[in-house]
Amino acid sequence: MMGVRFKLLPVIIGYVLACLYFAIQLAGGLSFMGAAKIMLILMPMVLGLLLSLRTYWLSLVLACCMWNYRLNFPLFDILFLGFIVAFLIFILVLGEACINKVQPVHIREMAGVWPILAMGVIICGRFLYDRPGSARIGGVGGIGQAIYYAFGVFAFWTALILARRTRPTRGIIGLMMGIGLIAFTHQQYLNIGGEYGLLATFFERPMWLVAPVVLAGLYYKRFALSGWRPSWFLLYGVILFLLVIPCFSAFRSRLYFAATMILVVAYVFRQSKKALVYILVIGVLGIGAILLGYGHLPGRMGRALSTLVSADRIDRSGMAEYNLSGEVGWESGFRAAMNKVGWRKIMSSPIIGVGFNFSFEEIITQLSFERTNLESEVLAMGGGYHDALLALAVFCGLPAAFLFVIGYVWIVWLFVGKIYALSPSLEKWFGASLLGILMPVTGQMLMNGVGHDFMTVCIVLGAMSGYGGYLKQCVRTSLIAE
Repeated sequence: MMGVRFKLLPVIIGYVLACLYFAIQLAGGLSFMGAAKIMLILMPMVLGLLLSLRTYWLSLVLACCMWNYRLNFPLFDILFLGFIVAFLIFILVLGEACINKVQPVHIREMAGVWPILAMGVIICGRFLYDRPGSARIGGVGGIGQAIYYAFGVFAFWTALILARRTRPTRGIIGLMMGIGLIAFTHQQYLNIGGEYGLLATFFERPMWLVAPVVLAGLYYKRFALSGWRPSWFLLYGVILFLLVIPCFSAFRSRLYFAATMILVVAYVFRQSKKALVYILVIGVLGIGAILLGYGHLPGRMGRALSTLVSADRIDRSGMAEYNLSGEVGWESGFRAAMNKVGWRKIMSSPIIGVGFNFSFEEIITQLSFERTNLESEVLAMGGGYHDALLALAVFCGLPAAFLFVIGYVWIVWLFVGKIYALSPSLEKWFGASLLGILMPVTGQMLMNGVGHDFMTVCIVLGAMSGYGGYLKQCVRTSLIAE
C-alpha cells in the first residue's frame, strides 16, 4: 500500500501544480518572465513526474496535442502545450536510449516509415539551411512555423517508439480520455461569453480525442464476449449526438469530420454499412424536417450546414446574430486566394521550396507588387496558408509533400488491415481510437492547418506505425486472444 501511495504522489503533486499554473494564467497574475521563472524552478519536478509516468508517455503525447492550450513565448510567438510535452518526452526517450541501451527499432519492420524518413531529411536540411529567426526581434522571421514542421519529424519517431513498446491497458486509454475531458472543460471555460458561444466550439480538438475513444469503446463492449454490453440504442444515440453537435459549429468542416470519424471506427468493427445508412437517413430526415419547419436553416446552423443546402435556404441575418458571418457553401474566395499565392511560390521553386524564413522588407516589397490580395499575401508570408500540406510544399518543395502523402497512405492502409483483422479486444479498441482521431486532425491540417496540425498528424501516424509493429509482435507471441 505504501508503494502505491508513493507512486501516486508525483501524480497528485503534478495535478496540483498544473491547476495552480492554469489558475494563475487565467487570472492574468503573471507576466511571461514570471511564468518562465516558475516553470524553470519546477522543471526538475516536471521531469520527475514524467519519469514516474513512463508507461503513459504515449497517452500524454497524444492527449496533450489535442489540448489547444497555448503559451506566449517572445521568440516563437506561441507554443502549444502539445509541442512542449512531446519535446520533453522526446528528450527523455533519447536519454533513455543512450543510457539504458534499449532495444533498437528496426526500420524494416515499420511499414511506411521510409517516405517519412526521407521527408524528414528534406525538412531538417531546409531548416538548417534557412536558419529561420524570430520576426519579433527584427531581421529574419519564420521560426514560429518552422519548429513545428522540423520537430514533427522527431515527434513521429518518438510516437513510433512509444507505441512499439506500449501494450494498451484501460489505464492508458482512461488517461487519454481524462486529459481530453480536462482539455474540453478548459476550452469551454474560456469560451464562456466568447465570440461564437459554447455550442459552436463543442466539437473541436479535445472532442476529437474523446469522441473516437468513447465510440470505439462502445463498439468494443458491444461485441466483447464478456462483461457489460451496451445496447444498440445507446450506441446509435452516441452517434446521433456526434452528428447533431457539429451542426451548431462555427465551421463548415466539422460535420464531415464527425461523419468520417464515425465511419472509420464503425468499419474497423465491421459495421460501416449500418453506420453509413444511419448517417444518410439522419441527414436527410433531419435537414428535411428543419427546412419544412422553418423554410430555411436557422442562423445557428447556417454556416455548418451551408454545404448541404442551396444558397437561398441560408438565413444570413440569423447567422449574423451569432457572429457567423463567414463564407458559406462550397466556394471560398479566401482559400482560393491563399492557394493561388501558395502555388505561385511553389512554381518559383518546386523542388527545394522557398524556405521557412522571411523578413519584413520582403513583405513590404511583395505587397508593393500585389495590391489585390493583401491579407492573403501577409498570411502566406508568415506561413499561414490554412493548409499545412500546401505550406509544406511551399517551404520544402513538392517532393517533401509527395513523400508525406505516400507515407500517410501507406501507414494508414496497412494499419487498417491489421486492426480490422483483430477480434474485439483492448488492442482493437485502442487501434480504432487512433484511426478515429486521425480523421479530424487530418481534415484540420488540410482545411485550416498550420504547423502544429502537421506535427499532430505526424504524432498520430507515428503511433499507428509503431502500434502496427507491436501488433505484429503480439501475433507472433500469441499475446492477443482470439
